[in-house]
Amino acid sequence: MRTIHQCGKLLLAACVGMIATIPAAAQEAFYQPVEKLSSGVNSPAEEIMPMLASEGNKLYFVRTFSEKNVGGKAAGQDIWVSEKKEGEWDEAKNLKTLNNGDNNSVVGLNESGNSLYLINNYSAPYHRTERGIVSSTQNGGKWGRLNELPISIEIKNDYYGFYLTPDESTLIISMMGGDALGEEDLYVSEKTANGWSKPIHLGHVINSSGFEISPFLSADKRTLYFSSNGFQGLGDADVYQSERLGDGWTNWSAPKNLGAPINSEGFDAYFYQSADGSVLFSSNRSGGLSDLYQTALLKHDADEAPVLVISEEPISEAEIMTEPEPEVVSVLTEVNKKPLEGKEVLIPEAMAIYFGFDSYDITAYSMEKIDAMVQTLKLNDQLIVKITGHTDAMGDDAYNQSLSEKRAKAVRNYLIRTHNIDEAKINFLGAGESVPQAPGQESKGNKWNRKAVVTFEIDQR
Repeated sequence: MRTIHQCGKLLLAACVGMIATIPAAAQEAFYQPVEKLSSGVNSPAEEIMPMLASEGNKLYFVRTFSEKNVGGKAAGQDIWVSEKKEGEWDEAKNLKTLNNGDNNSVVGLNESGNSLYLINNYSAPYHRTERGIVSSTQNGGKWGRLNELPISIEIKNDYYGFYLTPDESTLIISMMGGDALGEEDLYVSEKTANGWSKPIHLGHVINSSGFEISPFLSADKRTLYFSSNGFQGLGDADVYQSERLGDGWTNWSAPKNLGAPINSEGFDAYFYQSADGSVLFSSNRSGGLSDLYQTALLKHDADEAPVLVISEEPISEAEIMTEPEPEVVSVLTEVNKKPLEGKEVLIPEAMAIYFGFDSYDITAYSMEKIDAMVQTLKLNDQLIVKITGHTDAMGDDAYNQSLSEKRAKAVRNYLIRTHNIDEAKINFLGAGESVPQAPGQESKGNKWNRKAVVTFEIDQR
């Protein structure tokens, strides 16, 4: 069961060894292991859409299906708030003065954190085709009157979401617009001297035939975080990151899956990152309804990744090949094998490329496996390639996440540089140690987990 729309209707649906420090790119993000927030915040109901204020000591979020919501369990979404006291989140309280029985949610905070931007489900008529935003400022502990911002967005259905930047100048929208590619696409509207601009579609790189929801824009407005089920990630929906290229809004880098520990086999969304690197997000990885989780950017030198403790010598692929290979386990959804435009498409079987311990070098044996597959790939230009890197469970989670991405990227680069495969037809991500590739073989140093899984599907874009 998951929530796929943030503001409109809900669709339920250490051994002795040597220590090695490995160089890493300065721009790579490593996250600490995630922690589920305490019962002061999480409840048997659903918690989504976290936002922090008061230097990270006040948490606003949305709770759904709670008997304590205004109007009861079935009435809609309510805004709740919790304060951090002595390092712990206090029992959350319903922000009743800003809830009315409809779907209420915070979609932005001003720079000082004393004003909230809210979905306008207050001005009658509630159920209209145009949606907007109101603000309320806290003064003396009380929330002031609702002020309607001059924003009016035409929504074609009841599924949509907003994120308004703290300077009240940029609005990222999740909705089904007239030029949408899927269930919900991402758009942007900017505040100008002549009012708010008409929403601009963020383009085909960001948007997919699935849904793109829960947008969050970094403070410098260069990095966009969002969740999607359209890029075949680790689970139901994953959090992705994309960099804005240039000064416009339609040119973006290919979305990068944040991988574990943020993403899981469940539904992961509503990513929020504060200035100090604290991260909050929502996930149903524990089963049932979604809860709020926290992590943070790891602090390390720009030129070094976290330390890895190595407790055994590397295992070569020649050694791996002396034992029967387990069945390939893929984190991707079932491949679409339907004929495309009347032409039968031959889809290669999923394959595994194995690596030595703590290595992302492709061996000669693996090169031969890739070379044999490429001819089929070139004869079927409708195919796209999905590469997912994996590691064993030894070492730091963040280091393993980085290593898994490097393994996937190594295979991708080999396809591009050796066989001139179109870069646009290759997607890669790292699963870290989060999706074991050797069921029933649970040892932390299991060699079958040191691989990249290559799968194929028809490009429906």
